[in-house]
Amino acid sequence: MDSGFPVDIKQIESVIQGTNTQVLALGYSNYIVLIVSQHNNIGSLIKLTLETDKKRLYSNRALLFSEDEELESPEDSVSELLPHSTVFSEQLREENNLMGNSLKRPILLALSIKLPSNLTNNSIDNDDEISETRNIINSVTEMVSQCRIW
Repeated sequence: MDSGFPVDIKQIESVIQGTNTQVLALGYSNYIVLIVSQHNNIGSLIKLTLETDKKRLYSNRALLFSEDEELESPEDSVSELLPHSTVFSEQLREENNLMGNSLKRPILLALSIKLPSNLTNNSIDNDDEISETRNIINSVTEMVSQCRIW
């Protein structure tokens, strides 16, 4: 990265369970943009913030855009996150909070990862699919940690 460039940029590429996975992190002064892709596209765009209410912290997630064809109306895409998106965004928020950033800058998370087919239909039938999904999410989370710009 050129030290004169005003945006922090980190990227990493790895193979997770036979699938090429790319993570790109961009650190702007007012936002962190994090792109995680196994499909060479943006996927779902999620805004992560951490609100403070005197003694407690709570997370706020909003699905801004989704390429999920299962969603029938725009209202569905705004109100529901797929389970893997929720799990991954919570892990990211927790890790960010533990690092002391407390999400001073909101994160725009673009997430496009391959998961077992039953998970995308909101049903997991066996322990192998649960374990596979957990491994994928943990591997992606580890990649994101290596690209940390906050």
